[in-house]
Amino acid sequence: MEKEKKKPLWLKITLWVLFAIVLLTATLSFSYARASCDSNGLTEKEIEFTVEDKKGNSLSLHEIDGPIVVNFWAIWCPPCKKELPVFQEVYDEYKNEVSFVFVNVLRWQGDTVEDVEAFLQQNGYTFPTYYDVDREAEEACNVSSIPLTVFIGRDGKVKKTYSGSISKMVLRNTIKDIL
Repeated sequence: MEKEKKKPLWLKITLWVLFAIVLLTATLSFSYARASCDSNGLTEKEIEFTVEDKKGNSLSLHEIDGPIVVNFWAIWCPPCKKELPVFQEVYDEYKNEVSFVFVNVLRWQGDTVEDVEAFLQQNGYTFPTYYDVDREAEEACNVSSIPLTVFIGRDGKVKKTYSGSISKMVLRNTIKDIL
């Protein structure tokens, strides 16, 4: 039998340093993600706003019973566009248990309702889309970046917010938490 060769000390040290860097990076990323979950200061608060559908009909948040998922997005936003197929799939699964309110932020880049409706139709999205024409929803939810998803429980209070593109697993699990 051949004698096993020992790894040089410099290789062992390098591998341990790399492992420590990866571990530290993962720990910091997890801490940041947890901290950003309520970056909008909304948890356990009741929020209220009114938005409009494509025909100009108003919808007030307080008119909706049960758990609600509110998503702020825009057609020019790459992370928003990345998560929309996930939202469509989860909307199709949970639309009978949860109310979804997709709020398009028109004013940020000058989009029109027609632009957004064409985008929705072109991509086959059927989730209910509303427009924050007076920025009332943005102000109520302290929206400073998009996408932003707000999860509201049966008691009408915000349970969690998620800033950035959301994964299917996180979206489903958070919906299960508010059901």
